[in-house]
Amino acid sequence: MLERLKTDARGVTPVVGILMMIAVAIILASLVSIQAFGLFGVANDPGPNMDIAFNYSTSAPDTAEDSWGRNNTNGTYAGLLTFTLEQGEEVSPQRFEVVGAANLDDGAFASTDELDGEEFYEVGDTLRVWVEADDTVVIVWRDPGGEKTTAVAVWDHGQ
Repeated sequence: MLERLKTDARGVTPVVGILMMIAVAIILASLVSIQAFGLFGVANDPGPNMDIAFNYSTSAPDTAEDSWGRNNTNGTYAGLLTFTLEQGEEVSPQRFEVVGAANLDDGAFASTDELDGEEFYEVGDTLRVWVEADDTVVIVWRDPGGEKTTAVAVWDHGQ
């Protein structure tokens, strides 16, 4: 009987091997799904593919209004910055903001929600903002949940 136990090749080994293969498959599937869908089951949204052109002018008339209805009649701003969507996806005004222009709430986020009520900004559309000599302006896109932001374009007066 003892000799038979030593020579019997059948036993638990195949069952253990199958259970280990199943466990490894489950772990791999979990890692792949976490990577693909994030921790909360929502795919990461990298933001729109946009090409924005900046045009800075120090010769704009002081009475010219920017997209927020502000002018430079008090002479405190160095110039008018115009940015144009040259190519890319249309984007909802509720999904992006302008950051850094001194006249926009002391450089805080200035929402484009307050603009002229357009449903989408499309290729060829422009926005204008008065800027000071040392301003850096960043166009920021917000994901639908408003939790993540991506800098779409940056303009620095020193460029």
